[in-house]
Amino acid sequence: MSSLNKCTWLFGLLISCPMDEEDESCPLNKYRNLKSEEKFKFAFQCDDKEIDKILIYHNACLQRREKDIALIS
Repeated sequence: MSSLNKCTWLFGLLISCPMDEEDESCPLNKYRNLKSEEKFKFAFQCDDKEIDKILIYHNACLQRREKDIALIS
């Protein structure tokens, strides 16, 4: 994934959690209350290694939570 795509994904995740309710341990919780300009600046100034860590966390969280939903249904 290109750096631009990673930044774009990060910005989207800063806007909101795709699961509607944020996970308590999400590393982005502390940034979601920032103004849009600040979120944009954070997303596009964050280094690739940090973005990778966040996206890896997001993917694992999403898989875990989708699996939990499937078990309930």
